[in-house]
Amino acid sequence: VEESAARWRRAERAARSVVPFSNIHVRLLAELVLTEAQHGNPSVAEEALVESLQATRVAYGGGVGVWHLLVGFRFPDSLAAKAGCVENPESEQRFRQKVACMRG
Repeated sequence: VEESAARWRRAERAARSVVPFSNIHVRLLAELVLTEAQHGNPSVAEEALVESLQATRVAYGGGVGVWHLLVGFRFPDSLAAKAGCVENPESEQRFRQKVACMRG
């Protein structure tokens, strides 16, 4: 499980450096969330979920509804329901800073 999550993270970093917020980047983050949720630490899964939600927002606009249409439909109901609860202004601010650094 740790090896799988590490490989998803490495793939996500590669996609982010080449094609940030592309469809492949958003999909890789979703795979990371699924891996962490099914086999990992709940707090790490929640952090990955926040990243997935925010990347979807940057890439496609919208919020949880758009995320659910694109990737959330694959998740277990309990995890998909949690998506609406994990977003908060503090995590959004950290993510925006990361985006600003990547875009220059």
